[in-house]
Amino acid sequence: MQKGINLGNTHEPPTEAGWNNPKAEEYYFDMYKEAGFQLVRIPVRWDNYTGKTAPYKIETAWLDRIEQVVDWGLKRGLFIILNSHHDNWIKESYSEENKARFDSIWTQISERFKDKSDSLIFEVLNEPHGMTKANNDDMHQRIISIIRKTNPTRLVIFQGNNWGGADDLINAQIPDDDYVIGSFHSYDPYKFGLLGEGEWGTEGDIAALETKFKKVKNWSEANNIAVFLGEFGANKKADYNSRMRHYRTYVSFAQKYGFACAAWDDGGTFRILQREQHNWNEIKDILIHTTEKSPSPIAKVHQDSTVLIQWSNFVSDNDSIIIQRKEKSQFNFSPIATLLPKSNSYTDIKPEMNKTYNYRVIAHYKNSNDLFSQPIELFFPSWERKKKEPFNDTLMAIPGVIPIRKQNTPYMHPKKVYDEL
Repeated sequence: MQKGINLGNTHEPPTEAGWNNPKAEEYYFDMYKEAGFQLVRIPVRWDNYTGKTAPYKIETAWLDRIEQVVDWGLKRGLFIILNSHHDNWIKESYSEENKARFDSIWTQISERFKDKSDSLIFEVLNEPHGMTKANNDDMHQRIISIIRKTNPTRLVIFQGNNWGGADDLINAQIPDDDYVIGSFHSYDPYKFGLLGEGEWGTEGDIAALETKFKKVKNWSEANNIAVFLGEFGANKKADYNSRMRHYRTYVSFAQKYGFACAAWDDGGTFRILQREQHNWNEIKDILIHTTEKSPSPIAKVHQDSTVLIQWSNFVSDNDSIIIQRKEKSQFNFSPIATLLPKSNSYTDIKPEMNKTYNYRVIAHYKNSNDLFSQPIELFFPSWERKKKEPFNDTLMAIPGVIPIRKQNTPYMHPKKVYDEL
């Protein structure tokens, strides 16, 4: 379950389709499967469909609906993560009454889904911001004990308190259970990832992110617990090339350190699946086809009339290099060149002017999966040929040299001019 995606802002609004997304449809899961995803995380808010007094019954129609969506994924062989998401009432007040209500919700979920395959995974609570560490530790141990009554070996995901970051996971009390996965979320750095401000991708930026992954990896190995990066992404307002580099780096580090991961897709600011258009944007191919060994490209306008693309190769066994291009407004890339396998530059001659283009470089294999670079964006402006300097026929009279006629003077035979001099 290495490559995952969230079905975000769909079942965790106060009511389904309450945040400008359509209701989930079965074809989403065909698209997930066909794209190459192995895992879909389904965030669910239970609050508005659950009674406020004992026995805190969840509406049957809501359980039926969530089961329907879960089954769409399971029957396609996908791993499905089902959680409690935006149930902020338990975070804001960890009272005895709220604990009893949350216990009841997980009792009912566990009972309803107990016969599903092991590909269904439970996640106790998303981002327990507002809870103390002691509250969060207690809640996870208590809910896992409830789940075990009906699901003795189902995998269960736990997070640290606050926003469920890497340090929160490392500091959390590990539940006393043999079937748990530790999870953290990361949009770092905050101003870039969540607010879309500035640029990202310097050596220092990448090193700082890798330090976080290394810390989690060390914790994972020390405790023999698998890790799930449950959310990551960058706000679409961010600088395009920085944003694509950000996604690529997260995917590369998740692969390098052995973490399953699921990009945040909310259908809006972090959109990946174009739901109503039945299409994907370019982030999908980063999530599926990009690795730390993918080509690493740059592009620039070169000599007025061309675009120069250069890249570093990290493999030598590929069969060719493919260059793809699309206009920014288009969904799909098209190949524009196929090069020798060790090529490291390409010149795109005279593309149409005053347009923004996206390029990517693919290390192509005939008998295995291709390695995609992240896309890079470039604006190609208008250009004009440099005007030739007008012919200057100014006469320069130098003794012993046949003179040249001055501009706008009557023509004189060179010998006559010489004799006069």
